Amino acid sequence: MSRSHDMGASIPVPAAWERLARELAPGPVLVVGARDTGKSTFAIWLANTLTTRGERVGLLDADMGQPSYGIPGAMSLALPASGHAGSLHASTSWFVGDTSPARHMLPVLAGVQCLRDHAMERGATRLVIDTTGLVSRQGGGEALKRWKAELLRPGSIVALRKAEELEGVLGPWRTDSRFHLVELDVAEQVRPRSPEQRAMRRRDQWRRVFTECAELVVPRQGLAIYEIERLRPGRLAGLVDACGFLQSPGIVQRVSDEMIALLVPAGSMLPPMAIWGGDVEVDLCA
Repeated sequence: MSRSHDMGASIPVPAAWERLARELAPGPVLVVGARDTGKSTFAIWLANTLTTRGERVGLLDADMGQPSYGIPGAMSLALPASGHAGSLHASTSWFVGDTSPARHMLPVLAGVQCLRDHAMERGATRLVIDTTGLVSRQGGGEALKRWKAELLRPGSIVALRKAEELEGVLGPWRTDSRFHLVELDVAEQVRPRSPEQRAMRRRDQWRRVFTECAELVVPRQGLAIYEIERLRPGRLAGLVDACGFLQSPGIVQRVSDEMIALLVPAGSMLPPMAIWGGDVEVDLCA
Protein backbone atom coordinates (compact mmCIF):
# COMPACT_ATOMS: atom_id res chain seq x y z
CA MET A 1 0.00 0.00 0.00
CA SER A 2 1.42 3.38 -0.98
CA ARG A 3 1.16 6.52 1.12
CA SER A 4 -0.03 10.04 0.40
CA HIS A 5 1.51 13.17 1.84
CA ASP A 6 -0.38 16.36 2.59
CA MET A 7 1.45 19.14 4.41
CA GLY A 8 3.55 16.72 6.40
CA ALA A 9 0.85 14.15 7.12
CA SER A 10 1.09 10.63 5.77
CA ILE A 11 -1.90 8.36 5.28
CA PRO A 12 -2.34 4.97 3.61
CA VAL A 13 -3.71 5.32 0.09
CA PRO A 14 -7.03 3.46 -0.29
CA ALA A 15 -7.19 0.84 -3.04
CA ALA A 16 -10.10 2.76 -4.58
CA TRP A 17 -7.78 5.69 -5.26
CA GLU A 18 -5.33 3.44 -7.06
CA ARG A 19 -8.11 1.99 -9.24
CA LEU A 20 -9.48 5.42 -10.04
CA ALA A 21 -6.08 6.71 -11.20
CA ARG A 22 -6.02 3.91 -13.79
CA GLU A 23 -9.56 4.57 -15.03
CA LEU A 24 -9.72 8.34 -15.46
CA ALA A 25 -11.36 9.74 -18.56
CA PRO A 26 -9.24 12.11 -20.67
CA GLY A 27 -9.29 15.75 -19.66
CA PRO A 28 -9.27 17.72 -16.41
CA VAL A 29 -10.14 16.11 -13.07
CA LEU A 30 -12.43 18.11 -10.78
CA VAL A 31 -12.25 17.12 -7.09
CA VAL A 32 -15.25 18.05 -4.92
CA GLY A 33 -16.26 17.42 -1.34
CA ALA A 34 -17.26 19.11 1.89
CA ARG A 35 -14.74 20.20 4.54
CA ASP A 36 -12.57 17.54 6.12
CA THR A 37 -12.99 14.96 3.37
CA GLY A 38 -9.33 14.75 2.28
CA LYS A 39 -9.76 16.62 -1.03
CA SER A 40 -6.33 18.22 -0.93
CA THR A 41 -4.61 14.99 0.09
CA PHE A 42 -6.29 13.17 -2.77
CA ALA A 43 -5.63 15.92 -5.34
CA ILE A 44 -1.91 16.11 -4.48
CA TRP A 45 -1.60 12.32 -4.52
CA LEU A 46 -3.37 12.09 -7.89
CA ALA A 47 -1.26 14.84 -9.47
CA ASN A 48 1.95 13.18 -8.30
CA THR A 49 0.76 9.74 -9.36
CA LEU A 50 -0.09 10.93 -12.87
CA THR A 51 3.26 12.73 -13.07
CA THR A 52 5.10 9.48 -12.36
CA ARG A 53 3.21 7.94 -15.30
CA GLY A 54 4.63 10.50 -17.70
CA GLU A 55 1.86 13.09 -17.80
CA ARG A 56 2.70 16.76 -17.37
CA VAL A 57 0.22 17.65 -14.66
CA GLY A 58 -0.89 20.97 -13.26
CA LEU A 59 -2.63 21.19 -9.89
CA LEU A 60 -5.09 24.07 -9.67
CA ASP A 61 -5.50 24.79 -5.97
CA ALA A 62 -8.83 26.64 -5.87
CA ASP A 63 -9.23 26.33 -2.08
CA MET A 64 -8.45 29.89 -1.00
CA GLY A 65 -9.33 29.12 2.62
CA GLN A 66 -7.01 26.16 3.26
CA PRO A 67 -4.57 26.19 0.33
CA SER A 68 -1.87 23.60 -0.12
CA TYR A 69 0.01 26.01 -2.41
CA GLY A 70 0.22 29.79 -2.42
CA ILE A 71 -1.40 31.86 0.33
CA PRO A 72 -4.84 32.09 1.94
CA GLY A 73 -6.96 34.53 -0.02
CA ALA A 74 -5.67 33.39 -3.41
CA MET A 75 -5.94 30.45 -5.80
CA SER A 76 -2.72 28.99 -7.20
CA LEU A 77 -1.48 26.86 -10.05
CA ALA A 78 1.20 24.34 -9.07
CA LEU A 79 3.38 22.85 -11.79
CA PRO A 80 6.26 20.38 -11.59
CA ALA A 81 9.73 21.87 -11.20
CA SER A 82 10.96 18.76 -13.02
CA GLY A 83 9.35 15.65 -14.38
CA HIS A 84 9.38 13.88 -11.03
CA ALA A 85 6.66 13.28 -8.47
CA GLY A 86 6.69 15.44 -5.37
CA SER A 87 8.12 18.44 -7.21
CA LEU A 88 4.96 20.50 -7.63
CA HIS A 89 5.39 24.13 -6.68
CA ALA A 90 3.18 27.20 -6.96
CA SER A 91 4.04 29.04 -10.15
CA THR A 92 1.13 31.48 -10.59
CA SER A 93 -1.62 32.81 -8.32
CA TRP A 94 -4.93 34.64 -8.69
CA PHE A 95 -6.06 37.07 -6.00
CA VAL A 96 -9.51 36.58 -4.45
CA GLY A 97 -9.04 38.57 -1.27
CA ASP A 98 -11.04 36.35 1.06
CA THR A 99 -10.80 32.87 2.57
CA SER A 100 -14.25 31.85 1.31
CA PRO A 101 -15.69 32.06 -2.21
CA ALA A 102 -19.18 32.83 -0.88
CA ARG A 103 -19.15 36.53 -1.81
CA HIS A 104 -16.69 36.21 -4.68
CA MET A 105 -18.21 33.71 -7.13
CA LEU A 106 -17.41 35.65 -10.31
CA PRO A 107 -13.76 36.40 -9.40
CA VAL A 108 -13.32 32.73 -8.49
CA LEU A 109 -14.71 31.51 -11.82
CA ALA A 110 -12.67 34.07 -13.77
CA GLY A 111 -9.53 33.03 -11.89
CA VAL A 112 -10.12 29.33 -12.43
CA GLN A 113 -10.39 29.86 -16.18
CA CYS A 114 -7.31 32.12 -16.35
CA LEU A 115 -5.23 29.66 -14.33
CA ARG A 116 -6.49 26.77 -16.47
CA ASP A 117 -5.50 28.61 -19.64
CA HIS A 118 -2.10 29.45 -18.15
CA ALA A 119 -1.52 25.79 -17.29
CA MET A 120 -2.19 24.80 -20.88
CA GLU A 121 0.17 27.54 -22.12
CA ARG A 122 2.86 26.16 -19.81
CA GLY A 123 2.50 22.73 -21.37
CA ALA A 124 0.29 20.90 -18.88
CA THR A 125 -1.46 17.95 -20.48
CA ARG A 126 -3.67 17.21 -17.48
CA LEU A 127 -5.17 19.48 -14.83
CA VAL A 128 -6.31 18.37 -11.35
CA ILE A 129 -8.59 20.95 -9.69
CA ASP A 130 -8.89 21.02 -5.90
CA THR A 131 -11.94 22.95 -4.66
CA THR A 132 -13.24 24.51 -1.45
CA GLY A 133 -15.44 22.69 1.04
CA LEU A 134 -18.37 25.03 0.38
CA VAL A 135 -21.10 22.69 -0.90
CA SER A 136 -24.36 23.98 0.61
CA ARG A 137 -27.10 25.39 -1.59
CA GLN A 138 -27.71 28.24 0.85
CA GLY A 139 -24.08 29.35 0.74
CA GLY A 140 -23.85 29.12 -3.04
CA GLY A 141 -21.68 26.02 -3.00
CA GLU A 142 -23.91 23.93 -5.26
CA ALA A 143 -24.03 26.63 -7.92
CA LEU A 144 -20.29 27.26 -7.75
CA LYS A 145 -19.45 23.56 -8.22
CA ARG A 146 -21.97 23.22 -11.04
CA TRP A 147 -20.64 26.22 -12.97
CA LYS A 148 -17.03 25.22 -12.43
CA ALA A 149 -17.87 21.95 -14.14
CA GLU A 150 -19.56 23.77 -17.02
CA LEU A 151 -16.58 26.12 -17.37
CA LEU A 152 -13.80 23.54 -17.14
CA ARG A 153 -15.60 20.58 -18.77
CA PRO A 154 -13.72 17.96 -16.75
CA GLY A 155 -13.40 14.48 -18.15
CA SER A 156 -13.72 13.11 -14.63
CA ILE A 157 -15.33 14.43 -11.45
CA VAL A 158 -14.20 12.83 -8.20
CA ALA A 159 -16.58 13.31 -5.27
CA LEU A 160 -15.37 12.53 -1.75
CA ARG A 161 -18.48 12.13 0.37
CA LYS A 162 -19.31 11.41 4.00
CA ALA A 163 -23.09 10.93 3.72
CA GLU A 164 -25.72 12.90 1.79
CA GLU A 165 -24.08 16.34 1.89
CA LEU A 166 -23.30 16.31 -1.85
CA GLU A 167 -26.64 15.08 -3.16
CA GLY A 168 -27.67 18.47 -4.51
CA VAL A 169 -24.47 18.66 -6.56
CA LEU A 170 -24.14 15.04 -7.62
CA GLY A 171 -27.73 14.30 -8.60
CA PRO A 172 -27.61 15.83 -12.12
CA TRP A 173 -24.02 14.69 -12.73
CA ARG A 174 -24.96 11.04 -12.22
CA THR A 175 -27.03 11.10 -15.41
CA ASP A 176 -24.99 13.65 -17.40
CA SER A 177 -23.06 11.67 -20.00
CA ARG A 178 -20.56 14.49 -20.47
CA PHE A 179 -18.92 13.69 -17.13
CA HIS A 180 -17.33 10.56 -15.71
CA LEU A 181 -18.44 10.80 -12.08
CA VAL A 182 -16.63 8.73 -9.45
CA GLU A 183 -17.94 8.75 -5.87
CA LEU A 184 -15.52 7.79 -3.12
CA ASP A 185 -16.00 7.36 0.59
CA VAL A 186 -13.85 9.55 2.80
CA ALA A 187 -10.70 7.73 3.90
CA GLU A 188 -10.86 6.54 7.50
CA GLN A 189 -7.58 8.29 8.32
CA VAL A 190 -8.89 11.78 7.50
CA ARG A 191 -9.14 13.87 10.66
CA PRO A 192 -11.33 16.98 10.94
CA ARG A 193 -9.83 20.38 11.72
CA SER A 194 -11.59 22.74 14.11
CA PRO A 195 -12.28 26.35 13.05
CA GLU A 196 -9.49 27.39 15.41
CA GLN A 197 -7.05 24.99 13.76
CA ARG A 198 -8.01 26.31 10.33
CA ALA A 199 -7.54 29.91 11.42
CA MET A 200 -4.18 29.07 13.00
CA ARG A 201 -2.99 27.38 9.82
CA ARG A 202 -3.91 30.47 7.78
CA ARG A 203 -2.02 32.71 10.20
CA ASP A 204 1.02 30.46 9.98
CA GLN A 205 0.93 30.59 6.18
CA TRP A 206 0.70 34.39 6.16
CA ARG A 207 3.52 34.65 8.71
CA ARG A 208 5.80 32.54 6.53
CA VAL A 209 5.10 34.78 3.54
CA PHE A 210 5.72 37.98 5.50
CA THR A 211 8.61 36.71 7.66
CA GLU A 212 10.92 39.16 5.89
CA CYS A 213 9.00 42.15 4.63
CA ALA A 214 9.32 45.81 3.73
CA GLU A 215 7.01 48.75 3.13
CA LEU A 216 6.18 49.54 -0.49
CA VAL A 217 4.68 52.96 -1.24
CA VAL A 218 2.74 52.98 -4.52
CA PRO A 219 1.68 56.31 -6.08
CA ARG A 220 -2.00 56.30 -6.98
CA GLN A 221 -1.60 58.37 -10.13
CA GLY A 222 -1.98 56.11 -13.16
CA LEU A 223 -2.63 53.04 -10.99
CA ALA A 224 -5.65 50.82 -11.60
CA ILE A 225 -7.34 50.26 -8.22
CA TYR A 226 -10.15 47.71 -7.86
CA GLU A 227 -12.43 47.37 -4.84
CA ILE A 228 -10.96 50.58 -3.46
CA GLU A 229 -13.40 50.66 -0.55
CA ARG A 230 -11.75 47.50 0.77
CA LEU A 231 -8.29 49.06 1.00
CA ARG A 232 -8.21 49.55 4.76
CA PRO A 233 -5.26 49.24 7.16
CA GLY A 234 -4.65 45.63 8.15
CA ARG A 235 -6.46 44.10 5.20
CA LEU A 236 -5.00 41.81 2.57
CA ALA A 237 -4.44 43.35 -0.86
CA GLY A 238 -3.35 41.90 -4.17
CA LEU A 239 -0.62 43.54 -6.25
CA VAL A 240 -1.35 42.37 -9.76
CA ASP A 241 0.86 42.10 -12.85
CA ALA A 242 0.14 42.96 -16.48
CA CYS A 243 -1.49 39.54 -17.06
CA GLY A 244 -3.88 39.90 -14.12
CA PHE A 245 -2.04 37.37 -11.94
CA LEU A 246 -0.89 37.98 -8.38
CA GLN A 247 2.52 39.62 -8.41
CA SER A 248 2.69 39.90 -4.63
CA PRO A 249 0.35 39.92 -1.64
CA GLY A 250 0.35 42.99 0.55
CA ILE A 251 -1.05 44.16 3.87
CA VAL A 252 -2.46 47.66 3.69
CA GLN A 253 -0.72 50.11 6.02
CA ARG A 254 -1.90 53.58 4.92
CA VAL A 255 -4.06 55.03 2.16
CA SER A 256 -4.15 58.67 1.06
CA ASP A 257 -5.24 60.60 -2.02
CA GLU A 258 -1.69 60.37 -3.34
CA MET A 259 -0.43 56.90 -2.38
CA ILE A 260 -1.04 53.44 -0.93
CA ALA A 261 1.50 52.03 1.53
CA LEU A 262 1.64 48.25 1.90
CA LEU A 263 3.70 45.69 3.74
CA VAL A 264 5.02 43.26 1.12
CA PRO A 265 7.40 40.28 1.22
CA ALA A 266 11.04 41.28 0.85
CA GLY A 267 12.05 41.06 -2.78
CA SER A 268 8.57 42.06 -4.00
CA MET A 269 9.27 45.75 -4.44
CA LEU A 270 8.32 46.10 -8.10
CA PRO A 271 5.41 48.50 -8.66
CA PRO A 272 2.23 46.65 -9.68
CA MET A 273 0.04 47.26 -12.72
CA ALA A 274 -3.04 47.20 -10.47
CA ILE A 275 -4.10 46.71 -6.86
CA TRP A 276 -7.13 44.77 -5.67
CA GLY A 277 -8.58 45.34 -2.22
CA GLY A 278 -9.40 42.29 -0.11
CA ASP A 279 -11.98 41.49 2.55
CA VAL A 280 -9.82 39.59 5.03
CA GLU A 281 -7.89 41.07 7.96
CA VAL A 282 -4.33 39.81 8.39
CA ASP A 283 -2.97 40.03 11.94
CA LEU A 284 0.56 38.65 11.97
CA CYS A 285 0.80 39.04 15.75
CA ALA A 286 -2.34 37.10 16.73
